[in-house]
Amino acid sequence: MEDRTLELREQLEAAAEPGERAALTAFSGALDAVGDDWNEFHDDYAGLQEAAAQMDPFAVIAELDRLIARFDAIVETVSELSAEGATEGVAVMLQAAVEAEREALLAVHARMQDDLAALLEGQAPPPRSPLDEMDAVFEESEATLERVSRTVRLLVDDDPQDKLAEFGNFDVHYTALVVKWDAFHERYTDWRRTDGGCDRTEVLQTLDGFNLRMGDLGREVRSLPQSSYLLPMYNLLVEAVEREEGAIRALRNSWRPFTVDAFKAVDQERVTADRLRRQAAVGLQELRDRS
Repeated sequence: MEDRTLELREQLEAAAEPGERAALTAFSGALDAVGDDWNEFHDDYAGLQEAAAQMDPFAVIAELDRLIARFDAIVETVSELSAEGATEGVAVMLQAAVEAEREALLAVHARMQDDLAALLEGQAPPPRSPLDEMDAVFEESEATLERVSRTVRLLVDDDPQDKLAEFGNFDVHYTALVVKWDAFHERYTDWRRTDGGCDRTEVLQTLDGFNLRMGDLGREVRSLPQSSYLLPMYNLLVEAVEREEGAIRALRNSWRPFTVDAFKAVDQERVTADRLRRQAAVGLQELRDRS
């Protein structure tokens, strides 16, 4: 992740430049308008999907033609959004999404025409309407629109320099925290390979040490910055560390010699915690990629 270009930082720096605030505010307003139109288009397309089974095939294609013409207007609006300075990255992202959706719509239209021609020749209609092929495309477009909206809100709200400093603070502490967390896992895994041993006093002392180190990790996680745009990653990391804290504490209290089951809860919670940590890493990388 460290080798990838840090685009949020560049955008925040650009947002702090004189004149950028007005441009960002204008972009934000235009984005809200095109977002409303785009979501309304998806709703109307869903209405066609529901009604298509009771419609004449010619009428379905005619309605699809009308919807595509509407979408062309959305494509044009997106292409006219400012793609300079702090808005360059998000504008390019939107343009790629809208072009991909338009290509998919035209492909569906072509398949609808092919299916109609086959139907007129006496062939049976396909079991699944080509209209349904847009569902995954719409989900991707909506996810992109949400990511762009979130980034623009970040750039427009408050002081970009303050957010830039806070993001850097979170990133530095997060990177150091991950190193310690992984080292803890390595030590625990090495000890776990012995099945914890059988000397009760020694094992309990070791578990006390793990419990203390896990508690230290928990305090470090909970001391990370908690601004609104960092909160999703913060919450994921807190949940992850709390799961591992609870599992290690329970192991300390329930361990008995030669009882493999005592380790299962730790193993299960670690799997869940690793998944949560990966989600947090993805979210933080999205911020890095826009910084």
